[in-house]
Amino acid sequence: MGTPQVVKITSRDPDLLPHDLIQRIGGLLFDFTMHDFDMARYMMNSNITEVYAKGGTLIDPTLKDINDIDTLALVLQFENGAYGLIDNSRRAVYGYDQRVEVFGSEGMLKAENVSDSTVELYNDKHVELKKPLPMFQERYKPAYVAEMRAFVNSILNDEPVVAEGLDVVMAQRAAVAAQKSIETGLPQKVDTTYPLN
Repeated sequence: MGTPQVVKITSRDPDLLPHDLIQRIGGLLFDFTMHDFDMARYMMNSNITEVYAKGGTLIDPTLKDINDIDTLALVLQFENGAYGLIDNSRRAVYGYDQRVEVFGSEGMLKAENVSDSTVELYNDKHVELKKPLPMFQERYKPAYVAEMRAFVNSILNDEPVVAEGLDVVMAQRAAVAAQKSIETGLPQKVDTTYPLN
């Protein structure tokens, strides 16, 4: 696909989590969107330098009571000049909605939702297909197995691990900037200094 120019990530859970769980795991930005920041940085092979975020409670207004949101839209700027778009929601009534697209100078790379069946029915009255898988455990089971195998292989063969502590820190820094952006209504710079301060 050539040089990556834009990454688009959609992450939507099938239903709301209990408030006590949300408070323990860090809210939408620090539990949920952190994965998207990490993936965007990986797919663009570049650090996120600026985040502009808009978030609110369009599904469950009581989330305001625990200082969280359920709907989020973000624009990202990368060190290499590329852009990113992320949208998150705590409730997609049709299932676990996880999609990503990377558009580049020579084409596009795209991963769609996964369901129990690839069969789709099209006729003059309607289109019918299976809903996406219900939750992340089913969707990413093969990925979790591959991740564990890669980690064990790194240990046994004294090879570098694919994901490092720096990856976590950079995703967290993007989340901090996104939180500030929601609070101020303005784009926020992301600290990309290394070694870590």
